Amino acid sequence: GAVVLLAPGTILNEPIHVAHLFAGDGEPAVSYSRTLVVAGRGSECRLVETFTSSAASASLTNAVTEVVVEGNAVVDRYKLQQEGASALHVATLAARLGRDARFADHSLSFGAALSRNDIDVRFEAEGGDCALDGLFVVDGRRVADTHSRIEHAQPHCSSRQLYKGVLDGQARGVFNGLVVVRPGAQKTDALQMNRNLLLSREALVHSTPQ
Repeated sequence: GAVVLLAPGTILNEPIHVAHLFAGDGEPAVSYSRTLVVAGRGSECRLVETFTSSAASASLTNAVTEVVVEGNAVVDRYKLQQEGASALHVATLAARLGRDARFADHSLSFGAALSRNDIDVRFEAEGGDCALDGLFVVDGRRVADTHSRIEHAQPHCSSRQLYKGVLDGQARGVFNGLVVVRPGAQKTDALQMNRNLLLSREALVHSTPQ
């Protein structure tokens, strides 16, 4: 696993790149990776995570990324998934936001036979802001699946979700977005949007905002 700890007040101008590279010898393999980011109060950073593998290798990636954004901190995360056609990719992102914290996640899914992203965000103090963006491009019989859950547990927080898909052949796409507003979370501002472009008659997307 990789651990990124930002001291309070630290502002990084250059992005942090965490590269997950699978270089197998053709034998099926599985990888369990974990990334932990803790951004101290008033800190700022950009995190880039990339997942790549060879086209011929059958593999399973089971990845977990945890992000803790303390008060007035800013974390921008970018995820690029370009694994081979025989790969399976399952990933979990869990983020916890403090007072007036800002967190953004930008996910690009271009590879793998099956790609699934499970996202869980919780506002643990007032004034937080979260933006979740995603793009997937799939063809053949490939599947791209995104399940998100944003919990507005505190007042005066805002969240934005925008996911787009491009599908061809018999590809399948899923967007399942859930926004939970707890009692007392006044002035909650939440938006979801899912837009898809189907390039064949057999391509299909399941879009379920909740």
